[in-house]
Parts: sequence; C-alpha cells; structure tokens
Amino acid sequence: MQLKVEAGSGYGSMIGSGLAVNLGASETLPLLIPEDELELNYLKPLTRAELEAAAEGPGWKKFRSRLVLLFWLGWLTILGIAITVIVQSPRPVAPHLPWWQKELFYRLQPVLFMDADRTESGAISRVSEKLPYLKSLGVGVIILDGLFSPKVSLINMTQIDPRLGTLPEFHQFITNSHTAGMRVILDLCNNKAEILSNASDYAQDSLRYWLEQGVSGFEICNADTAFTEKVK
Repeated sequence: MQLKVEAGSGYGSMIGSGLAVNLGASETLPLLIPEDELELNYLKPLTRAELEAAAEGPGWKKFRSRLVLLFWLGWLTILGIAITVIVQSPRPVAPHLPWWQKELFYRLQPVLFMDADRTESGAISRVSEKLPYLKSLGVGVIILDGLFSPKVSLINMTQIDPRLGTLPEFHQFITNSHTAGMRVILDLCNNKAEILSNASDYAQDSLRYWLEQGVSGFEICNADTAFTEKVK
C-alpha cells in the first residue's frame, strides 16, 4: 500500500489494485495529524523581535499611555486628599500650666553646705554658688529644707537659722535665683504643727513677709490630714 501526500490539500491518495471493489484509480483520504503537534503550533511563543514589534503597535502605546496617566492622576489625588486633611485638621493647643505643674523641683538642704565643724555660717552663700549648675540640670524650683529651726515661733519666723547665714545673704540668694530663672519655695514641714494650730494673723503675717521677699510659695506636709484631725 502506498500513501501519497498532496501538498496544500491536506489529503493523501491511496492506490491499490488488489481490492475486491474497484475504487478507481485512486481514493482521497484525510491526513491525520497528532493533536500535540497542533497545540505546539498554536502555543508557539513569540520571538523577541515579534514581541518588540507587537509592543510598538499603536494599540499598546495608547494603552500604556493611559495607564501612566491614570497612575499619576491617582497619585496626585491621594496627595491632594492628604494635604487637605493636614491643613483642615485642628491644631493641638498645649494647655497653659502654672509653674508648679511644669517646672522641675529640686530639694536642697543648706545645712549640708556648712563647714565640717559647723562653727562658721555662710551656707546660703555657698548654695548661691551652685545655682548655675542647678540651672544647667534643668531645675526650675528650689525647695529650701531646714531654713528655720524646728523650735522657731511664728513670731520669729522672719529670721532664718543663724547657723546657715544672715538675712541679707538670703536676700542675695533670692535675687540670684530669680536672675538664673529659678523660683524658691520654703519647706515648713518641721513647723507644720504650729502653723496649722495657730492659723492666726501671726502665721499670715509671717508667710506674707516671705512672699514679699521674693519667695514663690511654701511646702506644708500632709496639710489635709492635719486640718481633718483639727476639725475632729
């Protein structure tokens, strides 16, 4: 049996003389091609030259241009929304705090600046020499602890402990503190009992006196508890 393939027609001719039925000189039969070969022909990848030629087509150029335009429009829209939100957002306003709520406090005992034998006064003057150092640490308020004797009376509370220095030296200390941008508070915890039990004109006059000298305030420990016990 001989198979004849005719180009272009996709059919083959089979010629045979030993058949029982005479089919004539030839009979045309379809030429079968495997399906995998057909798929390979359909899925054949494009070459680089073919891809470049397709990418340079007018349709793809317009598509890419529109994508780039949409990208920049979207980006500018998001940027505009962000700027609008930032501009229209309310500005945070820091609350105004009094100085006793925002300053750094530093407790200081002038008695620690006395001589070893504690026979010579001038501790207040030595404390004044440390003011620049305290200011460099960020201190805003100095609490003087032990400026008065524990046994001092309200009538004599206008005088500091003579072992620590004189009243003019204390005035100079107040002046230097204000020049350095710091405030001074007097610790009256040791004199709390007499102040609270004798809340009279003497106590008010003594406290007013120190306020007039430049003192910014006073510290009285457990004042609420003491007043409660006094009421009971």
